[in-house]
Amino acid sequence: MHNGLASFHGGRISPTISPDEQDAAVLRIVKDRAEAKRRRALLEGELQAAGKALHVISEALPLLGSSVVNIPVLLKLIDQNAELLAPSKLAQMMKEYADLTTEIADLDACAKAAGIE
Repeated sequence: MHNGLASFHGGRISPTISPDEQDAAVLRIVKDRAEAKRRRALLEGELQAAGKALHVISEALPLLGSSVVNIPVLLKLIDQNAELLAPSKLAQMMKEYADLTTEIADLDACAKAAGIE
C-alpha cells in the first residue's frame, strides 16, 4: 500500500483517527494519485516518441546502401533522439512507468476503499 497512508489499515480508514486526519489522508490519496497519473502521462509521451523514432530507424537500417534511405535524415533523427534512444534511458523510463502504474493501482484501491472514485 502507498507509504503515505499510515492512517489506512486493510484498505480502510482507521476508525481511531480524527475526521481531520481522515480528510488529510483522503486528500493525500487524491493528490498523490493525480501527480502519479500526470507523471505517467508525460512518460507515455516520451516513450511513444522514442518508439516512433526506433520504428523509423529499425525500418531504415536493413535498407542501408539502397537509394531508399536518406542517410542525413536518418542521422538527424538519431541525433534528435540520442538521449531517448540510449538503452539505459529507455530501461529507466520503462521501470519508472511500471512503478507509476503500480502506484496508481495502489492509490486507486485506497481511493476506492475510502469511497473516492
